[in-house]
Amino acid sequence: MKRIAARDPAAMRQMGLKHYNHEEDYESACEYWTQAAELGDIDAHNQSIAYFDSKGEGVMMDDTKWR
Repeated sequence: MKRIAARDPAAMRQMGLKHYNHEEDYESACEYWTQAAELGDIDAHNQSIAYFDSKGEGVMMDDTKWR
């Protein structure tokens, strides 16, 4: 938690994985991944596959992109 408080993007990515894999808290996972990506963690961008894996749990779907 100290690393997250220090805004360490790798720590945020790992916390997102913890929320996604162990707690099935998809909304929190996406929030951590978004923060990590905004701080420059390129691997956090990759975690967007969670939208497809979780059937969109915790993620708003933009219907206009699928028309």
